[in-house]
Amino acid sequence: MTSVLKEFYPKALELFSLDSRIGIAFLKAFPDPQALRSCKKKTLKAFLKKHHYSRPNKIEELWTLIQTPALEPDVVICKAGRFRLLALLDQLIPPREHLALYEKEVKTILDKLPEAKSINSLPGVGNRLAPELTAALGPKGSGSQSRFQSAEEIMNLSGCVPVTRQSGKWKTVSVRYACVKSLRRTFRDWAFASLGQSVWARAYYDFYKAMNMPHSTILRNLGKKWARILFALWAQGAVYNEALHIQSLKNHNVRWAMAL
Repeated sequence: MTSVLKEFYPKALELFSLDSRIGIAFLKAFPDPQALRSCKKKTLKAFLKKHHYSRPNKIEELWTLIQTPALEPDVVICKAGRFRLLALLDQLIPPREHLALYEKEVKTILDKLPEAKSINSLPGVGNRLAPELTAALGPKGSGSQSRFQSAEEIMNLSGCVPVTRQSGKWKTVSVRYACVKSLRRTFRDWAFASLGQSVWARAYYDFYKAMNMPHSTILRNLGKKWARILFALWAQGAVYNEALHIQSLKNHNVRWAMAL
C-alpha cells in the first residue's frame, strides 16, 4: 500500500499512519489527490470528529499540510493507483477486524487471571507487554509445577544475561544468542518503556549512559533487573511498589540510586 501511495498519492503518507483506523478511513473517504483537493475544512473537521481523532490540536497542521501544493500524477497512473489502493484497503480491513477480536479475547482472559494483577502493576508494561509476559511465565498452578523456578531461568531464556566462557586465564563474555528471540524483544521493549515510568530505571540508564555504556547493553542489563522483580512479584502474588524498591536500593548502598 505504501508503494502504491508513493506512485500517485504520496501526501496521504504524511497525514496518517497506515496502521491506524483513522488512516484507513481517510483513504476510503479520500482515495486520490483530486478527492483530497476538493475537501473543505469543515468536511475535514467533520471527518475527524466522526472518527474520534485524538489530537484536535493538530487539525490546523493537518489542514495546512493538505493545502500544500504537491506534484500532480499522470491521469492514467492516478486512476490505476486508486483502483489498486481500494483493492488493498478491502483486503486490509477484515484482518484488522479479526485482530480486534483477538485483542478483545486476550484482554478478557487476562482480566480473569490472578497472575495478571502483579504483572499489570509493573511500570512500562502496558496493554501490549502484559499479555506477553503473562503468557511467557505461564500459570502459577497449585497442582502442577510452574514453568520457571527462579528469575535466572527467565533471564537465560530471554537472553538478558550474557554467556561467559573461561579456560585458565582466558575469559570472554558475549551476548546470549541462544534464547527465545520474541521474549528477548519483550524484555528489551519493557526496559525501554520503563524509562519513562520508573524513577530508578531512568536513574540506572542515565548513570551507565554517562559512563559510555552502549544503549542496547544498558537495556539488556535493565531487563535483567526487571526479570528479578517480575519473578518475585509473580511468585508471591504481590503488586509492585516503586517507593519500596527505591528504599531497598538505598539500603543496599547502590551508588546510582542514592540521590533518588
